[in-house]
Amino acid sequence: EPEDSDFASTDIETVLMSVRQSDEPCAAAEIARNWENKRRRKARKRELEAQAEGEGPPKKKANANAGVSRVIEGARHLLAQGQVEFANGEFDKALVSLRGVVQMQPGLADPYHVIALIHSERGDKKKSLDAMLLAAYCTRTTKEAAPIWRRVAALSTELGKATENPALINQACYAYKRSFLARTDTRGPEEWCAMWELAQLYYEKGDVDRAIWIMYHIWEGTGDNTVAVEVARKLIARYRWKECLQLLEACIDKGRKSTPVRIDLNIVNMYCEVLLDIRDYRKCADLLVDLFALPSER
Repeated sequence: EPEDSDFASTDIETVLMSVRQSDEPCAAAEIARNWENKRRRKARKRELEAQAEGEGPPKKKANANAGVSRVIEGARHLLAQGQVEFANGEFDKALVSLRGVVQMQPGLADPYHVIALIHSERGDKKKSLDAMLLAAYCTRTTKEAAPIWRRVAALSTELGKATENPALINQACYAYKRSFLARTDTRGPEEWCAMWELAQLYYEKGDVDRAIWIMYHIWEGTGDNTVAVEVARKLIARYRWKECLQLLEACIDKGRKSTPVRIDLNIVNMYCEVLLDIRDYRKCADLLVDLFALPSER
């Protein structure tokens, strides 16, 4: 067993291959996928049994404990012991206790959270990231897992840039995507910021089209003209004049329809510059006359 590993090979062997960024096998990923597949098989079996009895698909019952992993008694005692040892600064003892929890109940997120904190306190960011990734995988509900995935993404980005490791950058992209909730109308500032960071990572990786697509959706969701300006700049750099003008026109129209009217001069200036670049002088002049009530030559 490697000395720098916190996880027994029978439980979790190689942690960070869980996002399939390499062809090497990853026990952590397999465990996570096996849990999910087992859950789906059980749900499908219950559905087939109910249909065979003529009851139709089983109805979901409201459950206050939905998404909460039940801790078996022995694991509960070890977990509490490990948390106390961590709070007392007895990190080595805490790791022993928490490894015991992992062996007894590997699908529980709590021990991985504490292990991540221990390694963070010790300054070992890589080990902290390993444990944090498993905590994210083991957190049952998407809403509760989202902030953990964002922390995984941020730390993966930091380590990936510091070590120039593209696998960690790819992992950061994966983690950011896992942090997004399905409903776009409920996204808060943290999620929009995560989308922005993901777009920047794609841009740095050279996947400019995907970065533009993400930033465009950020603008659609937030209406932030500073985002629109960034998208327009990247479209200009790729000579995608038509898309750039459509975006800037949408920003101008939105400002004109708002109450009170709000015209973003940065947007207008960029719009006119693009029109001048493509030699559409008449459209540029007409816009300025219309917006600022300038005297027309006609």
